[in-house]
Amino acid sequence: MRRHEGTIRTLATVVVAFLINLVLDVAFDLPMLVRWGIALTVVLLLAFLVEVVRRRAAVRQTDRGGT
Repeated sequence: MRRHEGTIRTLATVVVAFLINLVLDVAFDLPMLVRWGIALTVVLLLAFLVEVVRRRAAVRQTDRGGT
């Protein structure tokens, strides 16, 4: 595992949340808490999907290495 992977992932998460919030602010007239709720939900879903893909890739790599 790379040394700064967690820091980079956290910074990327924050940037994505801010971008989603900005797009929702410009596109829709929503209250601030609703915008942040949507942004954080999307970020959490993306983080979950990235983790699932990463774990599946690790399992596939382990399966190939074992045979």
